[in-house]
Amino acid sequence: MDPTNFTTRQYIESFTAGTWTAVCTAIVALLGAGYWAGGTVAENGSAIRQGEQVGTINELRSQLGSARSEISRATQAVIESREAHKKTYLELEALRRENATLSAKVNRASNCTFIHAQIRALETQIQETKPFWFGNDRASAIAEEKERKAALQQRLEGYQHQLGTCNG
Repeated sequence: MDPTNFTTRQYIESFTAGTWTAVCTAIVALLGAGYWAGGTVAENGSAIRQGEQVGTINELRSQLGSARSEISRATQAVIESREAHKKTYLELEALRRENATLSAKVNRASNCTFIHAQIRALETQIQETKPFWFGNDRASAIAEEKERKAALQQRLEGYQHQLGTCNG
């Protein structure tokens, strides 16, 4: 046979059963090697992706831990702030009550000062004696003086009664 005129069909027809077995085995081996290589590449890619995902998961866990820590600190700060607010509120209420008590005492003290001044003025008026008229009206002048002093004495007793209650 002339190799220059040799066709593919003639070449394939010249194969024996052993040649065909060798060709089929080579094709199956090539396909198996390709399948294995593809699986290995896919597994490596999957492992890389898994590694990246594990890294991302670990980073997110770290961020979650930090966020939890910040939330815990903020919660504690809110609790402390509430306690400080409550303490300040109670102190303010105590100061308001004390202010009201002191204001009432000042008002009563001012009232007592006024009552003392009125008592002194009345005592001065009572001690003063109006001049008597000589003549026929002397008896009426004495009666008027007694009425005046009685009215002043009555007012004095009223102020003395108020003085007893002004500091109460």
